[in-house]
Amino acid sequence: MGGTKLEIMLDKPRHLILNLNVVREFEQATGKNFSGSLANLSGSDMLALLWASLRQEEETLSLHAVGDMAHAGKWNEIDQKLAVLISEAAPEEPKKKTSKRSKKQTSSP
Repeated sequence: MGGTKLEIMLDKPRHLILNLNVVREFEQATGKNFSGSLANLSGSDMLALLWASLRQEEETLSLHAVGDMAHAGKWNEIDQKLAVLISEAAPEEPKKKTSKRSKKQTSSP
């Protein structure tokens, strides 16, 4: 079970995991492409992402059971944890190489 892993307290301590299996399960559950951003996700999409990320440790979790764990008092924490999970899983942007050009100095006579 590889991927980025982050602890969250729901009904008990659990781990959110983000890997390609989560992306696949999210896409199958929602019919949407996973963009790697929470910006345009509906509540149903957020639940599907939460469910898919929790299922990596406990495959028997149902969408309904995860919905029960994600009560209104947890929404902000869930949103924050999913955002951190996605940002930590994102590939680093390649560092730009800086060219060190030696400047020719001209001397005046």
